[in-house]
Amino acid sequence: MIASRIRKTGLSIRLAPDLMKIIDELAVSEFEGNVNRTIVSLVQGGLKLKKFEQTIRDNPEKSDEIINEMNEKIENESVYDWLDNLTDRQKKGIVEYIQTTKD
Repeated sequence: MIASRIRKTGLSIRLAPDLMKIIDELAVSEFEGNVNRTIVSLVQGGLKLKKFEQTIRDNPEKSDEIINEMNEKIENESVYDWLDNLTDRQKKGIVEYIQTTKD
């Protein structure tokens, strides 16, 4: 069996200082100071959120399903335990999703 190679491509980008400050803080708090891993994780999270948004746009009934599930969790208060177990990045993603659907 031949092992497949994952091709990694270098990328040079310019980021605004305020954005870089946020990335640096996240790198220290969640990725042991590794900025590269932080940016890769943020890009992956952003792509997942983009795919999720497209799924909701294509299948609005999924939105109702998610809202119903969240309402059930709120009613039995298990949502708080669930939210407490999320990473800061996941919590931010939920907030951003809620904001985009409200607008």
